[in-house]
Amino acid sequence: MDIIATDGELLVFEVKSAPKVGEVEYFADKVELVRLQNPDKQVRGVLVALGVGEEIRRACRAHGLMLLPDRRNEQS
Repeated sequence: MDIIATDGELLVFEVKSAPKVGEVEYFADKVELVRLQNPDKQVRGVLVALGVGEEIRRACRAHGLMLLPDRRNEQS
């Protein structure tokens, strides 16, 4: 967990250059811990990463994490 920001909700950020699935799962666990510690707030996890493939996108979706930048819709 690299950054926690608040603006009516808690945003928990993790920054990785090329994350592995295990790192996504570990980050999701940390986001869940923040959620449990703040039951009165909406908590969202945001993974910021440059090199991601479909496996990482699936892991983020499975854990309810936002992925930035979201390059699914970019055209070459």
